[in-house]
Amino acid sequence: VTPAASAIFDAEGNAASTTQMLNTVYLNDKTVPTILSSSLDDYNTTITVTFSEAVFATNSTSGVLTTGDFTLAISGGTGTLPSNSPTSISGDNGPVFELGFSLSGMANGSEVLTVSVEESSIFDATGAEASTSQSNNTVTLNGTKIAQVAALEYDNDFARTPSFAHVSGNVYVMAYQGPDNRGFIKTFTLADNGTITQITGDEHDDAQAKYNSIVKVNGTIYALAYSGSGDKGYIKTFNISNDGSDMEALGQAIHQSSGTAYNSLVVADENTIVLAYQGPNTDGFIKTFTVSSNGADITQESVVEHAGSLGRYNSLIKMDGDTYLLAFAVVNDDGLLKTFTIPDDKSITVAASLEHNTSHGEWNSVVQVDYNTYALAYYGYDTNGKYGLIQTFTIPLDGSTITEVASQKFTTTANYGKYNSFIKLNSDEYALAYQGDGEDGYVKTFTISADGETITELWSLEHDQEEAYWNELIQIDKNTFALAYTDSYDDGWIKTFDIASGDVTGPGISYATIAYDNSTVTIGLNEAAYNTNANSGSLQASDFALSISGGAATLSSATPTSIALSTNNTYTLGVSLTGTANGSEVLTISPVANAVYDANGTASSTSQSNNTVNLNEKVLPTITASSMASDNTTVNVTMSEAVYAAYS
Repeated sequence: VTPAASAIFDAEGNAASTTQMLNTVYLNDKTVPTILSSSLDDYNTTITVTFSEAVFATNSTSGVLTTGDFTLAISGGTGTLPSNSPTSISGDNGPVFELGFSLSGMANGSEVLTVSVEESSIFDATGAEASTSQSNNTVTLNGTKIAQVAALEYDNDFARTPSFAHVSGNVYVMAYQGPDNRGFIKTFTLADNGTITQITGDEHDDAQAKYNSIVKVNGTIYALAYSGSGDKGYIKTFNISNDGSDMEALGQAIHQSSGTAYNSLVVADENTIVLAYQGPNTDGFIKTFTVSSNGADITQESVVEHAGSLGRYNSLIKMDGDTYLLAFAVVNDDGLLKTFTIPDDKSITVAASLEHNTSHGEWNSVVQVDYNTYALAYYGYDTNGKYGLIQTFTIPLDGSTITEVASQKFTTTANYGKYNSFIKLNSDEYALAYQGDGEDGYVKTFTISADGETITELWSLEHDQEEAYWNELIQIDKNTFALAYTDSYDDGWIKTFDIASGDVTGPGISYATIAYDNSTVTIGLNEAAYNTNANSGSLQASDFALSISGGAATLSSATPTSIALSTNNTYTLGVSLTGTANGSEVLTISPVANAVYDANGTASSTSQSNNTVNLNEKVLPTITASSMASDNTTVNVTMSEAVYAAYS
């Protein structure tokens, strides 16, 4: 404020100077707080709102903001909000706040989320009230790739170590450790739309049944490995009807008298099963068993103690006809991979091993990526702590070598990434359930390239915000999978999830090999395959076409004479030939048009790579010339090709 010249006088007639001190004041702030920006996290769980200044819950510069100070709304798209209030808030007085929210359904990426301020709820330091009308307060949602569909509490008392097996259609069986550690088996319908319905259940062991692993042996015969009373090692067999309504115990074998844990059971063939487990003194064992055709008799065939001192957190898979891969933790819980060969005589031989993590390797779950590539999810050491890791490896079909390819953390917070369950969904997409930050339950999806070089996280969903352990995943159909797990109260849950798959190609042929006598050709597909686009139907010989170019032998039929599924999407096709192969024939195996589909209903292309193989030469060696020495002591014989005393 400046006096005008010769305008203001005191009582003595002195004019006030136009130059003054103490003549300035600041205006009171009357600008209301506004939202400057809004941003969304990658997984549609948090919106970050930035205000123009610090804000308070009252007009007297007190109180931190709460979820009730905001309202959320969605317009457009397919995703909806189950509640108009944020599920959480952080930021105290800001100016930056993170608002948590949840969605119902799968967002398609066109939804606009709007954050509004409640009336008379947000104020700045001067008491100015934020308007309910804001700009910079909208975000567009990302297209959701995982959404929870349904949940069923299958045991509200106690449930641990669940293990799933597919029965038929939408029927599944689960074995688990129930109340008082007793053993239970239950069947469920897991519908394509995610609906979960229990069919029936039975208590099969009234003492103890820990570390369950159940498999379908053949037909309606199932085998269960578990640790029973006194930690004895049990194998039990059951007959389960295809509709899941009838269950009957058939046979039982106690194969180990004490000390068993961490069972991992796989099927070798229609009457043989292979078990990896921790045995007495925590050593690592592998055993083979024969199961009679009626399931009543279980006979141990062979055993190998493959790891002294420690052999736990086992995850066993079958690689091909007679080769197996085991991920487990050895002494000091270091991470180890081993391959084994188990031929028709059911003997067990270690083929190769690799200590892939010299500090830690627990909670293993291994899957096959391609015919010679494998991925392992586990809890291990990386740089400065223990994290959830995915590691990929190259392993030839004979299991002779194991070579690490790539590694990536799937948790960014140390000391989390346990209770892993890892499954392959299609040719390059994978789902992982694990215990993450705060021991909460998470599911994530990834893509992994066929060579294992590239691991890319697609989506993450925190499905249980309290606790989740003893995870077990199983795929239901082309866009649905189910998770069984144990919650913070030791109750057992099954949840189903929808996925948005980016897979746009049908099953591809990864490799082809010909039998020595040219009677069969074995092909490996890069994902599970069906002969309908509804995620059902076993492949038939007529789903493939054969052709030959070059050489002397020809095909008696362009259709394989037989088909047999061995394991992990490996098929053996019968080949009928006319004439004798000279080794220059090239056999091509192709899917028939609209005959071979993946779980997404996508048909295999009739144009493939890795689908040719040369026939083995079968022209018999012959004598092409002979001559007598002049002294009659030797005969010179000329053969049509190099020959040997024996073939091996």
